[in-house]
Amino acid sequence: MPTETGSGSDRRLDRRDRGESRRRADGHAGRARALEAARRRFLNQDRVEVRAIAEELGVDRATLYRWFGGRDQLLGELFSKLTDDILRWAKRRATGAGTDRIVEVLRLHFTVVAQDDAFRHFLQAEPETAARVLFTERGDVRTRTTELVEELLLTERDSLPEAIAPRSLAFALVRVGEAFLYGDQIGQVEPNVDDHIEIVKLLLRP
Repeated sequence: MPTETGSGSDRRLDRRDRGESRRRADGHAGRARALEAARRRFLNQDRVEVRAIAEELGVDRATLYRWFGGRDQLLGELFSKLTDDILRWAKRRATGAGTDRIVEVLRLHFTVVAQDDAFRHFLQAEPETAARVLFTERGDVRTRTTELVEELLLTERDSLPEAIAPRSLAFALVRVGEAFLYGDQIGQVEPNVDDHIEIVKLLLRP
């Protein structure tokens, strides 16, 4: 005799859950494709435009705004991903241990950022947008960079100054890096990685 495996309402809920799971998966995949499209445009020194990316992906602009919230947030996620990629590369390249390794990772990271043609082009072409994206909650790049630097510090925790919490030290290192990369206002100074690294050494001194 056949048995009832679930009520009609249960089956409807199950279908609804599966549909929601598919929509979330589609959204994650769409965001990833949008970020990759933004990355290509950025590295080609083209303006990262929501309209152009939407047309490339075959979606409407409302979909991209739903995924990211706006252009500043899209750029923020892009720069956070680029920062993560550069730091991962720097960690692989760096040698030594303790604070020497931290210094080397940060030197490699900030050298790449300072010398990157696409990034310098963006700073010169859109200084106000860059300031919003890099320094405020609209882009949240500063927060994400601080988290990544804190992760780096925690890998060498025994070598850190005991008087400063890793999170506070990471925040200080990021702000010092911003000062030597951008100055008081974006585009007003040339990046100075050497002086930045000397300050990093002082901050990391036990």
